[in-house]
Amino acid sequence: MSEQIIGNKIIYHDVIPSTNTCATNLLKHKRPPEGTIISTKQQTAGRGHGANKWESKRGENLTISIILYPVFLKADEQFLLSMAISLGIKDFLELFTENIYIKWPNDIYASDDKIAGILIENSISGNNFDYCVAGIGININQEKFTEAASNPTSLIQITGRKHSLDNSLNLLCRQLDFRYNQLKEVKNRQSIKANYLMNLYHYQEFVQFKHENKKFTAKITGIDPSGRLIILHENGKTEIFGFHEVSFA
Repeated sequence: MSEQIIGNKIIYHDVIPSTNTCATNLLKHKRPPEGTIISTKQQTAGRGHGANKWESKRGENLTISIILYPVFLKADEQFLLSMAISLGIKDFLELFTENIYIKWPNDIYASDDKIAGILIENSISGNNFDYCVAGIGININQEKFTEAASNPTSLIQITGRKHSLDNSLNLLCRQLDFRYNQLKEVKNRQSIKANYLMNLYHYQEFVQFKHENKKFTAKITGIDPSGRLIILHENGKTEIFGFHEVSFA
C-alpha cells in the first residue's frame, strides 16, 4: 500500500475566519507537504459557494481544508477532483449511516437533508494545476441549526450518538486518500465518473428544476467533462447547465 498523503500533517487552529483562506495564505509563503490539513474548532467567516456561508457551531463539527498538488490532472479535468473528494466524503459517512447522496455539483446529502459541503478553489497555470485547496464542512455533533439554514442534518441527529471528532477526521482522511490515489491512475477515472453519477441525488428521476425563475420537470442523465449537468426534459429535449444555472425547485 502507498503511504497516506491526506492528513500526514494537520495544522490545528482554535478560531480562524476560514480554513480555505488560511490555506491559501499559507501557500503564498511556502509549499506545505501535499495532504496538509488546516483544521479549526470555529470559523468566524466560513464560506460556501458564492455568497453562501457555512454554519458550524464551535467544536461540534469537522471544518477543514486540504492542500493538494494534483499535477497529474489537466486543468480541464478539474471536475474529476471534485468527484473524487465528494465520493471520499460519501464513503466516510457510509461508515455510520445509509442513504448518502451527492447533490450536484458537490453538496452531500443524507436522504433529503444536507450533511456536508465542499468548496474547492483551484490555482491553474496554463493547462496545469498549481495547487488545490479543498474546503470541507461535515456536520458531526451539532444538534440545532439556525432557521436560516434550509435543510441541515448531522451524524448525531441521524445516529443518535456523539462521535469523536479526532476519530472522524482520521477516518475521513483515510477515505479521501483512497479516492485521491484512485484518481491518479488514468484507468480508474471512468469508474470514478460512473460512481459519482450513480450516487447523484435524484439521478434518472423526473423531478422539478428551476432555471431563471421558471420551473420545469426533467431528469439528470449525465455530467459532461467540465462538470456541467445534462438534463433530459419530458419532451425528450436535452439541455446542459453550468454551475448555479439550475437548481432543484
